[in-house]
Amino acid sequence: FLFVEALDFRFHGQAIDDPAGAVELVVTRKGEQPERALKTLSPALPRAERIALARRVIEPALRPTLEPGDDSEKLRMLEALAAVDPERVLERIEAEPAKNPWFDDYLRRAVAKSFLGDDPDEALAVVEAMRDPGWRSRGYLDVCDALPDSERRRKLELLGEALVHARAIQDAPMRLVNIGENARRLLELGEKEQATRLIRDGEAVAKELPTAAFAGYVRGAFAMQLARIDGQAALELVKDLSDPFEHTRHHGNIAHVLAARDPAEAERVLGLIREDPERLLAGSQWTVRVCYRMAPLDLERARRIADGIDAQRPEIRLHAAINRAHAYGVMAHAVAESQPDKAAELLRQAFGILEELVESGTDQFTGFGSAASLAGALLPVAERLDPRLVPEFFWLAVSFRLPAAEEPDETGMEWMRREQSLAALAMMLARYDRAVAESILADADPARLAQQAGRPDSLWTALCLIDPQGAVGRVETLSQDDDAARVAVERARITVARRLVLEGDDLWNAAQKTLGLWVIDEEDLGN
Repeated sequence: FLFVEALDFRFHGQAIDDPAGAVELVVTRKGEQPERALKTLSPALPRAERIALARRVIEPALRPTLEPGDDSEKLRMLEALAAVDPERVLERIEAEPAKNPWFDDYLRRAVAKSFLGDDPDEALAVVEAMRDPGWRSRGYLDVCDALPDSERRRKLELLGEALVHARAIQDAPMRLVNIGENARRLLELGEKEQATRLIRDGEAVAKELPTAAFAGYVRGAFAMQLARIDGQAALELVKDLSDPFEHTRHHGNIAHVLAARDPAEAERVLGLIREDPERLLAGSQWTVRVCYRMAPLDLERARRIADGIDAQRPEIRLHAAINRAHAYGVMAHAVAESQPDKAAELLRQAFGILEELVESGTDQFTGFGSAASLAGALLPVAERLDPRLVPEFFWLAVSFRLPAAEEPDETGMEWMRREQSLAALAMMLARYDRAVAESILADADPARLAQQAGRPDSLWTALCLIDPQGAVGRVETLSQDDDAARVAVERARITVARRLVLEGDDLWNAAQKTLGLWVIDEEDLGN
C-alpha cells in the first residue's frame, strides 16, 4: 500500500501491484470534491447461494449433534441450523421433543426469527405453537419489531397478545421484564396512557425485589423503562444495587434514556458512575451511547462529555481513547443529516484521536480490535455524509493497521494479536473493497488463527464477506487432530453459517458486535 499525506490535500492511499514499477498518483485538494466514491457493496453472492453454502458448512457438525443425548449440547448447533434450514429444526422438534419444553420454544424463537424478513405471518405461526408464555410473549414482540411503522394497528394487536402471555409468566421477575418491554414499545407507538399504567404497576412490584443477583438485574432492567416517564423514580430503583457491574450498567442505561430529552440530567446520572475511578472504563462505554442520544439536542455538552472520557490508570488508557473516538464517531452519525458540516468535523476528530494512538505507539489489539478496526467501523458515517468522503477515511483506516513485530516473541502472542487485529480491520473494510480487505489478510494464517484462544469470529466474518465459497473451503480444510481443534472447527462452522445468511444492517450489526462495539440505537436489554 502507498499512502500520501500533504498539507492542504486529502489523505490518499492505493494498492500497488508492482512496488518497483512506475506509479501514477492523483490526489485531491481539501477544498475540492473527490471524484471517486465508495458505497456499501452488495453481497458477494446471491442469498440462495449463500444459504446453500451455509447448509454445506454446518452439515458435518450436525451429525453427532443430532444423535440422542443431552438437550443442552444440541441447543447451540440447532440454533445455528435454524437460521439456515428452519423447516428442518421444526421437524426435529416435532419428531424428538426435548426433555425440557423450554429448549423447544427457545429453538422455535430462533426459527421464527429466520422467517421474519421474508414472511412475518409464517414467523407468527411458529410463535403461536410455543408453549412457554415467556417465549411466546417475546415471539410476539419479535414480530411486532419486524413490521414497518405503517402497520401500527397490527403492531398494537401483537403487543396485546404479547401482554396476555407476559402476564401468564409464573416467575415474578421474568414477568416484570416482559411487561416492561411491552410498555416500551407501547410508548414508542404513542400509547402513553396504557404504557404509563403498566410501568407504574410494575414499579410497585420492582420496589419489593431484592437488590442482588437476578432480582437486582430485574430492578435495573425495569428502571430503564421507568426512566422513560420518571427519571428520579428510576434512579431510586437502582441506587442500592449491590453488584458493581449492575450498578454501573443500569445508571448508564438510565442516562442513555434521559439523554434524548434532558441532557443536563443525563450528564448528572453519568457522573454517578464516573465518581468511582475503578469503574471509569465501564462508565465510558455508556458515555458513548449518551453522547449519541444527546448530540442532536445539545452537541456542545455531548462533546464536553466525550472529552471527559479519560483514564489515569495506564492499563485502561487505550480503551478510554478508543471509547472517546467512538463517541465522536456516533455523534457525527447523530447529526449527519441536520448538521453535516459539524458531523464531518466530529468524524475527523474521531480519526484524529485514533491517529494519535497509532503515531504514539500506544495502539494495540484490545482483545476485540484496534484503532484501525474502529476506524473501519466508522466508515458508514462518512458514507452517510457523502460517499465521496469514504476513500479518504478508508485509506486512513488501512494506514492505522498494527505493524508486524520486529522479532516474534517466544509465546507467539504478538503474532496472534496482530493477526487478530488484521482480521478485525479486514472485516470492516470488506464493506467497501473486498480486494483490499483480502490483501489485509495476506499475512494472516486462517488455519492457525482459527485455533487460537482469542477471537476468530472476526476472521471468519471477514472471509465470508470477501469470498463466501473460499470461507467454506477454508473451514473444510481445518485440522481436527484433538479435542481443542474439534471445538475450534465447530465454532468456525457455526460462525460461517450464521454470517452467510445475514445481509444488510443485520450483517453489519453482527460485525460491529464482533468488535465489542455498541450498535447505534440498540438498547441494553440483556437478553
